[in-house]
Amino acid sequence: MTAKIVRTNEDFSLHFINTIASFPAVIEPRLNDMNPANTYNEFSLDILIPKTQAKFEDEEVIVVKTEEGNIVPGTESKMTWGAFFDELKKDRWPDGAPEFRYDYIKDGDFKINKKTGELYDGYGGHWFLTAKSGEDRKPDVTDAAGNELTKADAVVGGDTVNVLVSCYSYGKMGNNGISFGLQKVQLRKKADTPLGGGISSKAAANTFDAFSDELVL
Repeated sequence: MTAKIVRTNEDFSLHFINTIASFPAVIEPRLNDMNPANTYNEFSLDILIPKTQAKFEDEEVIVVKTEEGNIVPGTESKMTWGAFFDELKKDRWPDGAPEFRYDYIKDGDFKINKKTGELYDGYGGHWFLTAKSGEDRKPDVTDAAGNELTKADAVVGGDTVNVLVSCYSYGKMGNNGISFGLQKVQLRKKADTPLGGGISSKAAANTFDAFSDELVL
């Protein structure tokens, strides 16, 4: 899996390339059951990021600049995720970010199946984030050639996908944080065997090097 921060003028997006779909609800929205009082549906997808550092803030990510949809030669660099999120927080809270109600990046080593009490297979050794969009903002879902996918099982757990995500801070009535908007999903390879909500350790570790690491969206 490759992650990139793609900057275009003052805007940016996050590209996750050849990642494994986990808990995908990208064709039909699913009830958000984080809070029993919730009654709304949403599109969502968990994105797993392999751990190489003890803290997520110290993990490095590739940064590129684009103009008119093309990468500007010579602009590729690296920064830590911590530095990126510090920039994002400073834009909204120049005097310092408040406490957040929810963690925007979670530790997969603690992703526990409430029914079995066991760690979800595939999450160990990874950080993860959940990208979401409201049921009235369906993400674009295509195959590698750009053809729209509409069947309910078009993207299932274990499939290899590219994902385009927006990232933004929010603050309203004491509810502050950072969130990820699910924009586009591109199917690259179907899983040999569809998986449940969690994914296999083998699938999580597989980088599928046979694919280009460029996001074709």
